[in-house]
Amino acid sequence: MKVPSNWMFTHPLRQPAYCFFKSKKPTTGGMKRLYKTTQYLNASINMRPSIKLFLPILIVILSFSNSLAQRYWVGTGTWTNANTANWSASSGGAGGASVPVAGTNVIFDNNSGGCTITTNNAVCNNITLANTYANTLTQTNKTLTVSGTATFSGGTFIGGTSNITVTGAFTISGGAFTSTSGTLTLQNNFTLSSGTFTHNNGTVSFSYAPLGGNFTVTGSPTFYNLSIVGYYGTFAQTNSMTVSNNLLLDGTNGWENINIGAAAAGVTLTVNGTTTIQGSSFIALNNGTLIENGGLTDNNTSPGVSTGNGTIDFTGTGTFSGPAATGEGELPYIVINTSGTLTLSGNISVTYNWTYTAGTIVPGASTIYFDNDPSTTISGTQTLNNVTINASYGTTTISNNLTVNNLSVIANASLTLAISSTLTVNGTLSVSGNSAVTYSTGTINAKGNITITNTNTNGGSGGTATVNVSGSGNQTISNTTATYGQGCLPNVTIASTGGTVTLSGMVSTGSWTYSSGTVDASTNSSTVVIYNTLSTSTLTSVGMSFYNLMIAAQTVNLGSALTVSNNLTIQATGNPTNLNTTAANSYAVTVSGNWTSNATFTANNSTVTLNGAGAQTIYQVTTGGAWPASTYSGPFYNLTITNSSVSTITNNITVSHNLLLSGTSTLFSGAYSITGNAAGTFTMNAGTTLVLGAQNSATAVVFPSLFTTAHTTLNSASTVIYETNGAQTVSATPAYGNLYLYSGAAASTKTFSA
Repeated sequence: MKVPSNWMFTHPLRQPAYCFFKSKKPTTGGMKRLYKTTQYLNASINMRPSIKLFLPILIVILSFSNSLAQRYWVGTGTWTNANTANWSASSGGAGGASVPVAGTNVIFDNNSGGCTITTNNAVCNNITLANTYANTLTQTNKTLTVSGTATFSGGTFIGGTSNITVTGAFTISGGAFTSTSGTLTLQNNFTLSSGTFTHNNGTVSFSYAPLGGNFTVTGSPTFYNLSIVGYYGTFAQTNSMTVSNNLLLDGTNGWENINIGAAAAGVTLTVNGTTTIQGSSFIALNNGTLIENGGLTDNNTSPGVSTGNGTIDFTGTGTFSGPAATGEGELPYIVINTSGTLTLSGNISVTYNWTYTAGTIVPGASTIYFDNDPSTTISGTQTLNNVTINASYGTTTISNNLTVNNLSVIANASLTLAISSTLTVNGTLSVSGNSAVTYSTGTINAKGNITITNTNTNGGSGGTATVNVSGSGNQTISNTTATYGQGCLPNVTIASTGGTVTLSGMVSTGSWTYSSGTVDASTNSSTVVIYNTLSTSTLTSVGMSFYNLMIAAQTVNLGSALTVSNNLTIQATGNPTNLNTTAANSYAVTVSGNWTSNATFTANNSTVTLNGAGAQTIYQVTTGGAWPASTYSGPFYNLTITNSSVSTITNNITVSHNLLLSGTSTLFSGAYSITGNAAGTFTMNAGTTLVLGAQNSATAVVFPSLFTTAHTTLNSASTVIYETNGAQTVSATPAYGNLYLYSGAAASTKTFSA
């Protein structure tokens, strides 16, 4: 390239570039000449230090002739890429100006006629239909791209079938705007203050911009399809508006807050078709109400509870579906108030309240997942399929009768389940987690299995609610934990109407009431724990037997006779523990396994019978521990031993009334004593044996004390054996049937009392 001598050039970088040449003397018209070179230019070209080359500035200068220009439409005609006749540099001026490009501001005013867009892609910077414009701009089937603002204050805009894109603010303050039947993409605010907006069955898409997805809609337009594409920003509407067809909330590219009006403003967004929520970033609905006259498809996979505080109100017929996994795409407040049918499917995750008012719910195979923090209310009499409650330090309140298929309670943080009426679980009730679950009020009708894996003891109580085990078929109550009190249920009532209720593992409950049905506690060697260290419990079980039973409650009052086919334990819990047969009734207790009392047994006038077929042990604590010794007092009133094997005393025992050995039972005292009462009786029937002492012990165990001769009856076919390694006194109180004296491993002295 030959550079004229009257041109100066500055290029300090000596590399290919857009270069700026300026004539020393003005050329015709005084225009600046711009040249482009990709060649290296050497220093022999005359350079002026005062002239600098800056690439960004140069780019702006290169586009100056069109970018900062304004084009006024004059006359009537078509907007093509070649027609300059209708473009002027001034309002009402002569045509012939260049066709608008991306940086050109386009104006239609009182000097503009009708315009039809026929160019393949009409572009401009700002487009304005002034309030003085009285004609029509028609899009046809060509695209229109506005890189700046779009202002419609007058005239008529008729959209076609192709897309329109507006980067800047979109404003309708007068005239009539009919949108494209394709997609109107907006990347800034939408204002409808006057005039009309007609959707033309098209889509308005608020699409994310690189600087953030912040959009505000002012006014009350009616859209056909509305799409909001999130990009870490906020979509805000100031007034109620309507979507005649479908709404898309897209979190694919980033999260988005959807503010339906200001807080407590009563603003609504009404969707007559289907709302779809998608993407992997959260969509938070805030403040107002999304009214769903159709359905809602939630495919959003964002985990967690960033769902906003808005309300979704279902008022029409449609399908409400959730994603494949629970805890994803969580939604805020849900209201079902429809005159039609709402069909549920998938995993629907909800952070706050679920309110049913009217309409038909078809639950299908859906799961409703309440991931509430801190509290949730489920209201309205309704039937759902699967329900999961995963609360955190809060309360889930069920305020009306609720029927579900399966109920899962997950306590990864402490939660309270408050039932104002009745919760019916037709399938499985499962409780898991490592934090406390409190069933504070109401009734749970459990028609299927109950599965407990929760490992928290809940501070000593499962609550005051009642779990009513009332299925018509076989049911299982299982607890896989190994520590008493873990996963404690509240009060349990067995009211089965058919089948067998099978117990498995260590089942802890506040109280236990048996009403009807068959209970199998033995097949799985279960243990039932009455666990309530905070208040009084009741145990009514006539008509059934436990396998193992543990008393770990402050006071357990028997409401009927008690039968335990294996072991009965009164557990020391660090709090006062008491099994009370109740003074008014003195209910009988029958145990076929070991009797272990580490705490208080209040016998009243009851009879305890040990009737096992195998060896049994008898233990009554006689010293304190965590509580004063007096709280561990509690002798047997009547003790009857009918064991066909051996019953072994493992600590000193007291019988305050009658002691009876019957059948072929053997009572082995070992190194421990038996204390009776002068008002009571000691009876040994034929075939029974009393062994006093042990051959490997030097303890001088004596005949049961305090029983008088008149109140002691030993059948002639009964046997008393004295055996120790040390000296031992043979009582003269009874008339023995068979009497044996053994010295044990070493010689010992037996002395007959006077």
